[in-house]
Amino acid sequence: MTEYSNPQIPDGINVSRTHPLADFARLLGGIVVVVGVVVIALALLAGHLARYVPFESERSIAERFVGSLAEPGPKPVADYLDALTRRIAAAHDLPPGMTITVHYVPGDTVNAFATLGGHVAIYEGLMRKMPNENALAMVISHEIAHVKLRHPITSMGRGIVVGVALAGISAAAGSDVVGQVLGPAGLLTMMSFSRDQERDADAKALDALVKVYGHAGGAADTFRTLRDAFAGKPRPPEFFSTHPLDVDRVAAIETTVTEQGWAATGELVPYPAEVTAALAAAEKKAESE
Repeated sequence: MTEYSNPQIPDGINVSRTHPLADFARLLGGIVVVVGVVVIALALLAGHLARYVPFESERSIAERFVGSLAEPGPKPVADYLDALTRRIAAAHDLPPGMTITVHYVPGDTVNAFATLGGHVAIYEGLMRKMPNENALAMVISHEIAHVKLRHPITSMGRGIVVGVALAGISAAAGSDVVGQVLGPAGLLTMMSFSRDQERDADAKALDALVKVYGHAGGAADTFRTLRDAFAGKPRPPEFFSTHPLDVDRVAAIETTVTEQGWAATGELVPYPAEVTAALAAAEKKAESE
C-alpha cells in the first residue's frame, strides 16, 4: 500500500523578493519602451510613405485652410515678394505640377514657414530685419526647398501617427495631437523639421541662390542677422522655433559654398525704394495703433 504524506511547505515559496509595486513598475516600464519603439518606427515609416502622396492631393488638403494667410498688405511689397519668389522657384527646377504660392503676412512677427501644397509665408517683421534682397532670397529659397523635398507632408504624416498612438493611451491626448496637426494651425504653422531636414533645405537653397545671383553672398547673413538682432533677449523670434540655429549652421553654409566652389561674395541687391518705403510706412502705422 502506498503511503501519502502532507509535508510542510517551506516559507518563501512563490513569494517575490521585491515589492509587488517594483515588479509592476518594471513591467510597465518595459511596455512603455516597447510602445515607444513601435511608435517611432511607425512614425518614420509614415514619414517615408507620405512623400509618395501626390502633390495635387497635398495641395487639396491645404486649400481648405490657406485662406487665413490671405491678409491684405502693401501692394508694392506683395508684388515684389511674388516676383522674387517666382525667380527663386524657377532656379529650384521643381518637379512637374509642383507650384509655390507666397503669402505676405503683415505685422511685427519675425518668421517664415513652408506648409502643405507649396504655400510659403513670409512675415513683414522678418522682411524688415533682412539687410538686403539676397538675405531675404535665402529665406524664401530655404522654404521652397522644404516644399521640394516634401518635408511638410512628411512632418504631417509623423504627427498623425503619434496622435493615433497616443489615442490608445489617452483618447483626449491623441485627438488633441491629431487635431493640432490636421487643424488650420497645424497645417499652416506647426510644421517642425529635423536638423537633417534643415541642413538639406539649406543646401538646396544655396544652390538656387547661386543660380539667381551668381554667388552665395548674403546667405549666411540671413541667420547671422537674426541671431545678432535678438542676442540676449529673453524671447527669440518665432523663426528660430521652427528653424533651429545651432552653432554649426552658419559654418555649414560657408563650408558648402567652399566645397561647391561657389563665389562666397558678390553684389548685394537692396530692396527697391518703393518696397523699403512701404515697409517703413506699415511699421509706422502699426506703432501708432
